[in-house]
Amino acid sequence: MGAHLVSHFFVKVGSPKAVAFFVALLPTVIDVRHLEWVGYLQLSAATMVLIPPITLTYAALADRVRGFLSSKKARSVVNKGAGAVMIGAGAGVMAG
Repeated sequence: MGAHLVSHFFVKVGSPKAVAFFVALLPTVIDVRHLEWVGYLQLSAATMVLIPPITLTYAALADRVRGFLSSKKARSVVNKGAGAVMIGAGAGVMAG
C-alpha cells in the first residue's frame, strides 16, 4: 500500500493542475522563503492525505455520470444541449 500511495502522490503532484497550484497559489498563502524542512514535510503529508480522497470522489462522480449517460435518452439530451451551445457560440462569433 505504501508504494502505491507514494506513486500516486508523484503522479498527482506532477499533473499540470497541481503544478499550477504549487507555483501560483501556494506562495500567496505560505511564505516559502521562510519555510523549514518540517514545513515541507507537513505540506507533503497534507498533500498525500488530501489528494487520494479528492481523486476517489472524482472517480465516483465520473462513474455515476457514465451510468447516467449510458441511456440513449440521456445521450440525446446531452447532444442536443451541446449542439445548442455550439450554435450559440457560432452566433456570438458572427455577431462579434
